[in-house]
Amino acid sequence: MRVRILEAFSRAMPVITTTVGLEGIDAIPGRDVLVEDNSSQFADAVVKVINDQALQNQLAKSGRLFVQENYDWQIVLKKLGFEYDAISKIENSKKI
Repeated sequence: MRVRILEAFSRAMPVITTTVGLEGIDAIPGRDVLVEDNSSQFADAVVKVINDQALQNQLAKSGRLFVQENYDWQIVLKKLGFEYDAISKIENSKKI
């Protein structure tokens, strides 16, 4: 489901999730996303977002910026390239 969170961020949609749902994503709760683990607090957060246009806009804008800065394909491929280079250097050092 984490991919769905990133997809929602990329579409500038406000996101409310749980701690488990956000695992592995370094978004900042309260800025990029709302995180509630208790079912009644989760429901309250949904109602709050529905009724607060400013909060909707803030979450949408911040989530979109977060995903652009961290998960854009060019950024991800650059990070992957660094990892491949590091692995290549390790393998080459073993051959020497």
